[in-house]
Amino acid sequence: MSTVSPPNTNQRLPVFLSPRFATVLIPSKPLLELDSGTPLSATVLQASGDGHFEVRTEFGSFAIHTQTPLTKNMHLDCTVVKSAKAVQLIFLK
Repeated sequence: MSTVSPPNTNQRLPVFLSPRFATVLIPSKPLLELDSGTPLSATVLQASGDGHFEVRTEFGSFAIHTQTPLTKNMHLDCTVVKSAKAVQLIFLK
C-alpha cells in the first residue's frame, strides 16, 4: 500500500493566480474607503515600464502594477478587492 504525503502548509499562495489583476501601489483615501466588490472604471493614462501604469478613476489617479499588457487610453472595468496588505483591481474584460 502506498502512503500519501500531507500537503505543504508552509507554502504561501498568491491572492490571485490570474494575471488579470493589478495591485494599487499607493491607494488614495477615497479608494481605501471602498468596499471589496465595488465596481470601478479606470482609464490608463501612461505606462511607466515594468508593468507600472498610471490610471485615472472617479476616485482620483494612482499608480498600479500588473502583468496584464495595457495601453495608453485603454478603458478598464474592474472590481475592487481589499485585503489587510493590499488594494487590488480585478479586470473584468
